[in-house]
Amino acid sequence: MSHFTKVKTVIREREVLCEALRALHHRFREGERLIVNGYQDNTETAEVVVHTGCKYDIGFQRQRDGVYAAVADWNWGIRREAAPRFHQDAFLGEINQKYAHLNVRRQARIHGWPIEEERVLDDGTIEVVVCENI
Repeated sequence: MSHFTKVKTVIREREVLCEALRALHHRFREGERLIVNGYQDNTETAEVVVHTGCKYDIGFQRQRDGVYAAVADWNWGIRREAAPRFHQDAFLGEINQKYAHLNVRRQARIHGWPIEEERVLDDGTIEVVVCENI
C-alpha cells in the first residue's frame, strides 16, 4: 500500500523552483518521469526530485492546472528517516518562501522595476520593495 501524499503548492515555474532548490543547497534532479522513492519500495514519478539524504525522496509533479504538487512519503519515510529540514511543514515552508522571493525578483527584472530595498525581518519574513517605473 502506498503512503505517498500530494501537497498542492503555488509553484508554477519549474525554472524558479530549481533556482530556489539551488539557493537552499538541496540536491535534486530534473527531467521527465523521474522516480520518487517511498516506503516499502513504493514509487511515484515527478519532474523534479529532491534527495533527502536517506532512501526516500521528495518529488514535484506538474498537475493539469500547471501548478506543481509536492509528493512524498511524508509520514512513513521522510518523518522517520530524513533530517527535520525535510519534514513536510518545514520543507514546504522553506521552498514556498524562497520560490516567492525569487519570483518577485524575477518579475521585477522582467518588467524593468528596480528593487529599492530587500531585508529579512526578525521573524524570517523577506520584505522586498520594488519601484515601478512611471
